[in-house]
Amino acid sequence: MQSFSKDIAELADHLEVDKFHIVGWSSGGCYALAAGSFLGPRVIGIGSISTDPQWVDVPPSDPHNEKQYTALLRLFWLLTRPLWPVRNLALPVAGFLMSRLLLANLALSAAGNPRMQRIQHRLLESLRQGHRGATRDMVVERSPWGFCLKTHPSRVDLWHAIDDKAVPVMSVAYLADRLPDQQMILRRTGGHNMVVREWDAILELLINRKALPGPGEEAEAPAPAPPTPK
Repeated sequence: MQSFSKDIAELADHLEVDKFHIVGWSSGGCYALAAGSFLGPRVIGIGSISTDPQWVDVPPSDPHNEKQYTALLRLFWLLTRPLWPVRNLALPVAGFLMSRLLLANLALSAAGNPRMQRIQHRLLESLRQGHRGATRDMVVERSPWGFCLKTHPSRVDLWHAIDDKAVPVMSVAYLADRLPDQQMILRRTGGHNMVVREWDAILELLINRKALPGPGEEAEAPAPAPPTPK
């Protein structure tokens, strides 16, 4: 997580960008949160869309759990445990299956949708040389993130669809309970791929948020969340 944030900082330096917004969808949400934590005031705001919680810190009895793991997500959680006996053998198989299921889901959503087709193309490119990188990302997401949500310095917009079958809606409640500066935007429909339909609204909400005020400047009121469609 910290090395990813360093990469983002180096890219921003190269582009001569001092402060910026960052958006993470699904497994990318925790990386966006990490960038906000490690880069501090350089990150103006974060859009976190359909993001898993830090599962390693969610015990089975936690009310946010509600046993809504899919079988493969539960397997990945087990594989991140230090003493899992067949980790090295089972992890590549689980990674391959997760990648195939994700591609199948995107294929169904991409029909007639140019934005979804571009996402599908980029995912296929990321898997062109194999699924080891994607597998590693999934393991990192389900391991300790290396930063504290309760002291997170950035403003975070938490977007989630109630009908998301891949990541339960209780996940966003978990994050909202722990992040000190957040607003939760729920949609009734859209599923795990709600980012496609809501992309313009996500960007607009972030763009309307100004950077933290400098010495002697007054803070601007946060931009209100867009209304939930009826």
